[in-house]
Amino acid sequence: MRDEGAPVEIVSWRVDVAVKIRSGSIGQMQNIGIGGKSTRRNCYFRETGLGEVRLASFSEMTEDDRVRGPAIVESPFTTVVVFPGSEARKVASGSVVIELLGENA
Repeated sequence: MRDEGAPVEIVSWRVDVAVKIRSGSIGQMQNIGIGGKSTRRNCYFRETGLGEVRLASFSEMTEDDRVRGPAIVESPFTTVVVFPGSEARKVASGSVVIELLGENA
């Protein structure tokens, strides 16, 4: 049956798209210092209560540095909270890895 004037209902659509986003390797964030700020900050953690914790600068961390919680790792683009019983380290890619220590692992 053919009815040229009848409306058509489309039940589903499917589209496949391929786009080249960039060429080359993915970059890393530049180390921009937070400069001149305190190295300690008051924070509350359930495990330890209110107290001063270490404030580490992401830009000043090396791959050998370990920041044991409770602590804060700060940069211009994010803040990482390192809870008690864990440890943060910066890896070659520029990411921060947090590991659980001891009985928390």
